[in-house]
Amino acid sequence: MEDIDNADRLIRVSYNNQTLQSLNEIYKSLNLNPAFQRKSVWEISDRRKFIKTILEGMPCPTAFLFKRWDKRRKCYINDVIDGKQRLETVFLFCKKLSPDKIQVSPERKKKLKELIENYNFSKLSSIQQKNFWNFLIPTGHIELKDESEGSNQGIADIIEAFVRINTQGRPLSNQERRNAEYIDKPVLKLAKELSKKFNDVFYMSSEQKGRMKDTEITLELLISINKNEILNKKSAIDKALGVEISNRELKTAKTRFLKICKIIKTLDLGKNTRFIRKTSDFYSLFTAIMELEHAGFIFHKNYEKAKQELSGFSSRIAEITVAHQNREFSYLKKFTNTPFYKYWSTTQKTTDSKEYRKMRCEILKEILLRAFSKKKDKTRLFSIAQKEQVWQRSKNKKCSYPICEKTLQWENATIDHIIPWSQGGPTDVSNAQLMCKSHNSMKRDKDFSKFFISDH
Repeated sequence: MEDIDNADRLIRVSYNNQTLQSLNEIYKSLNLNPAFQRKSVWEISDRRKFIKTILEGMPCPTAFLFKRWDKRRKCYINDVIDGKQRLETVFLFCKKLSPDKIQVSPERKKKLKELIENYNFSKLSSIQQKNFWNFLIPTGHIELKDESEGSNQGIADIIEAFVRINTQGRPLSNQERRNAEYIDKPVLKLAKELSKKFNDVFYMSSEQKGRMKDTEITLELLISINKNEILNKKSAIDKALGVEISNRELKTAKTRFLKICKIIKTLDLGKNTRFIRKTSDFYSLFTAIMELEHAGFIFHKNYEKAKQELSGFSSRIAEITVAHQNREFSYLKKFTNTPFYKYWSTTQKTTDSKEYRKMRCEILKEILLRAFSKKKDKTRLFSIAQKEQVWQRSKNKKCSYPICEKTLQWENATIDHIIPWSQGGPTDVSNAQLMCKSHNSMKRDKDFSKFFISDH
């Protein structure tokens, strides 16, 4: 068959049946949470069903263990490649494992503690306890063919085995797959670290966190910051993970990520607004702030005004959603040309496309600019001295208008605000860029984010 990979694999696999007693005896050598493993996704009902399966002597799927030498502990460790949820449940049930060690939300942890308190090994009869320990779990043992010190030969096959095994049954989410395939990527490690900060400003369910959705959007936001652009979600993340990001770039991305999260937290929108409970809307708000912040916009103290504007905007979109569901088309017609109708329309299909994300971002930037605009600079026009400064620092002396890039001469060059003067942009060289006369007069106060100073 043409699609069969005949390459010599660098791992070997053997199978046997192991009693729960024997697995219990090697508990200390089991690693339930290797770096490539997903979080605990089983609900309480799943755990109950598995204990029932054991007590009724029904068959269960194969568990896979990867046996490796741990230099630090000077012993063999068994990484659980598949069977994490089942083995967790067994060790919770016999109180070998504490619920506090399980990576779940506080609410689920509380329910788990209640379950184990009332439903555990000590509640079984003597015969049930014997049957429990004698229960057989089919076990696959995976080892590297080359175990010589310093050899990483075969690790890629281990990761591939994990991905293949876990795309059967309850499939891996996209982010769980990335977590395994790109395990050593610094940007992925940073995304895991910062996902805690993300969860401070966005409401996400326990189920979503369990499937690493919080890590996924944090990763996407970090990549957006690093590239300083809005992404097409479907293709951008995996593509970006294939490119190395320097430590310096990661440090900058982390600083900006935390700064933007702080702004969103200060806005205090509450989880009833779509910006705090829908990932597509959160991404749009985050990137709107990202682009404003990158352009040098200063977020001042008008947070209450911005909160009211965004909350009101969210409410209007909710009204349109209800009207559309009720087929009130005559009512909807009145709002066709409004910003909230245009925003709503981008959420109805291909929500995460780059085109629609950009449209939402532009609308939200207008709202934020309106809310945070300061008093206008007393001086509107740039001086000749300021023009000289901007001219000297410009490398290629080109117009900053995106589709122009005309090479300028001193005589036909003008200086323009990046953040519009009418929206509080200062008449200062830090907010100045070169532009040809025709495009400067055409720009006025439109969509200023398209006119950032480049490295020209």
